[in-house]
Amino acid sequence: GEGLTEDAKEMQEFLKKLLNYRKESKAIQQGSLKHFSPENGIYLLSRNFENETIVLILNKNGQTTDLDLARFEELGLEGKQFQNLITGEKMKWQDQLTLPKEGAYFFTTKMN
Repeated sequence: GEGLTEDAKEMQEFLKKLLNYRKESKAIQQGSLKHFSPENGIYLLSRNFENETIVLILNKNGQTTDLDLARFEELGLEGKQFQNLITGEKMKWQDQLTLPKEGAYFFTTKMN
């Protein structure tokens, strides 16, 4: 990390977390994929293998956005506990999810 700007250090840490998780995740390596067409600047895909589910949400909106999770009911995630892969924040999949800014959000049922 020497000589890197703060933004570059953040990106390095982001990629490090993702790539290390990917090495161990059966959902990413072998899981079934479901994705939903983009709507209101948000794209969601999910991978599932046995008891592990990964959800990736890409948000293009420049402001806080509330995502209605009912649209993704067929994933069967209602009431499940998830952890944000990057921040470690835990959440329950129900009703809606507030996305504070644009970006990529990775959630997993595999808790650390």
